[in-house]
Amino acid sequence: GHGLYSLRLVDQMVEGEVMTPATRAAVAADLVMTAGGLAPDYSIVNTDVSLSMNRLPVGDVIRISSTVRLNRAWGSSHGALYDERGQFASVGKSLLVMGRRT
Repeated sequence: GHGLYSLRLVDQMVEGEVMTPATRAAVAADLVMTAGGLAPDYSIVNTDVSLSMNRLPVGDVIRISSTVRLNRAWGSSHGALYDERGQFASVGKSLLVMGRRT
């Protein structure tokens, strides 16, 4: 499956702490699709996230484009993060696919 969405991160994650551009990028990376809606009969665990940035994001809005590929045991999710200047990061996730318990 493929998804495109936007995220506006302006709130504090920790009271009194300013959310830095690097923190906003990390939050967006974690939100790259993990395919829960694509395989409703399975539990999907995000086993790791790799965030590769070529610069820090600019502005409050981060756009996320992601693609998920699955089989019955594992999968991967790949994403790109964009801001007002264009793409600033790539994201990769490894996914573990497990059958749901009845």
